[in-house]
Amino acid sequence: MGSPLGPLLADIFMSKLENTHLKKIIDNFGFYKRYVDDTFIIANNEENLENILDFFNSCHPAIQFTLEKESNATISFLDVQLARREQDGTLKRSIHRKPTWNGQLISFHSWVPIYTKRNLIRSLTHRIHNICSPETIEEELKTLKRILLENGYPERFITKAMKPKTQKPSMLTAPKKLLYLNLQFNGDSSAEILRNRLCRSLKKTFFAAELRLTFSTKPMIRTNVKDKLPLGASSMCIYQFTCSCGARYVGRTQRLLSKRISEHLPSWFYKGERRSPRHSSILEHLIESGHQANPQNNFSVIYTIRGNLAKRVRIKLLQTAEAMAIHILNPELCIQKKFVQSLNLQWS
Repeated sequence: MGSPLGPLLADIFMSKLENTHLKKIIDNFGFYKRYVDDTFIIANNEENLENILDFFNSCHPAIQFTLEKESNATISFLDVQLARREQDGTLKRSIHRKPTWNGQLISFHSWVPIYTKRNLIRSLTHRIHNICSPETIEEELKTLKRILLENGYPERFITKAMKPKTQKPSMLTAPKKLLYLNLQFNGDSSAEILRNRLCRSLKKTFFAAELRLTFSTKPMIRTNVKDKLPLGASSMCIYQFTCSCGARYVGRTQRLLSKRISEHLPSWFYKGERRSPRHSSILEHLIESGHQANPQNNFSVIYTIRGNLAKRVRIKLLQTAEAMAIHILNPELCIQKKFVQSLNLQWS
């Protein structure tokens, strides 16, 4: 089910089985319902369950069903807990929570808009009224309130959000044009002020429009599950060379950085040979000073151009970024360098 197409394909596959191999046996069940690949069956007696499971598993080699029987007249299906009443055998419904669930919801102190927290309470309250039997609603609402309090929600905020909304009398009006706008979330107070100002301005200029304003948040701590690229595997980047004496050089490369470094530090340099350097102020400096260098200790990437841009745009940005880096860092070994990209900056 990792793919977005997973539930749809599972639904199609099960529908095909139900209309072919399983059709005859399904017609004999007292009750049969399915949601995607979860099936709820009421059989005539418990002895038939194993035979039913074997028949289901024999329909297709690519799918295998598992069986969960009721325990103490109780069984769960999706997020619904079903229990048989002793008086008449009818089913009583309540919310099912997995044993591994720790009660954690969006904390009230999380950096998310206030309406997200309010809508969380409303959606969970609606689920209780929509799923539970009348005699279990009050107990489930108490449980929900306790969980919300444990997640830092004020009691007054919970009570207000859990109140059912009164339905306003409908009026026949022309449908409004929905305008969607997503902005960066910078706190509840600024979000509400911005929302009110935008809505008032829109009503004055375009009464037939209705603004739907949403806010997105960025994670406070970013995770990086992808391994960091080796230094030489970078390309389309600005790199810096720092000698042991402090002299620096800034350059750019569209190719792999390892290729460019090998031009600055050719193999004969490591062998102790001394030749005339070709177009490399780094190599010229090392030969004149007698200093040593290696790629891992003396080279670093200071900027990389994103790969989702057109190549001509990336090249232009690379040239500009190199000129700006040289202008800001003023590296000693780049004094004689002729820039491909000239800068016309206010601070020049």
